[in-house]
Amino acid sequence: MPSKLFYQDLITNPETPATILHMLIVKLYGTEVYVWEPETLWMCLIEDLYLNSLDDIPNLNRDRIQAVITLLTTSKFYDQWEVFETIGKTFNYQHAHFEDMTPLSSEELVWTVLEADLNDGEGICSYSHDVLAYMEAALIHDGIATVPEYLKKYLHNYPVPEEYDKKVEAQKQARIVAYCLINLREIKKLAKQYFDLDMRDIIKKDLGIILDEEEPLR
Repeated sequence: MPSKLFYQDLITNPETPATILHMLIVKLYGTEVYVWEPETLWMCLIEDLYLNSLDDIPNLNRDRIQAVITLLTTSKFYDQWEVFETIGKTFNYQHAHFEDMTPLSSEELVWTVLEADLNDGEGICSYSHDVLAYMEAALIHDGIATVPEYLKKYLHNYPVPEEYDKKVEAQKQARIVAYCLINLREIKKLAKQYFDLDMRDIIKKDLGIILDEEEPLR
């Protein structure tokens, strides 16, 4: 195992993806870290990664770690749209506050569901009616006419308009795929660099993801 100092950059960089931060804490402390008090985890990270203080762990990273732990240890992400949105904001590198409810963009929405699937390896979970309704409302608010490919396994009754500009819609869908690919490639790069893991080691279930130039995401 590399020196723990090797991982310092991951915890201090506010742009480290939630999936990579999850890998880091499990690598250091095992899955029992899920039941630790947050203060215990922060103290251990400060000591083990040779940090000066809690200020060296960006708030965004603490939020993302807590978001993943909430995802894995409760059903709130799948049951409550407010929690779904808040965790979605943290997965998309934003500060999230329950009192500041702003719909996720279509790109952020798809990435939220995809990153949740990457981290929750127990299988495809059931979203509540409220969360599915939130997904639909967010897509409609963003002017998306058809369900993004990755969400089709979840959204079965999306109200597709009778008429829409197919060229514009194709461009919007392409932006969603591009955004997710950027995030996936960053995870792929960091997972290999810091943990010597390939994407097939990360993707524990069939997510319909192909990280390939010709058919990159479906």
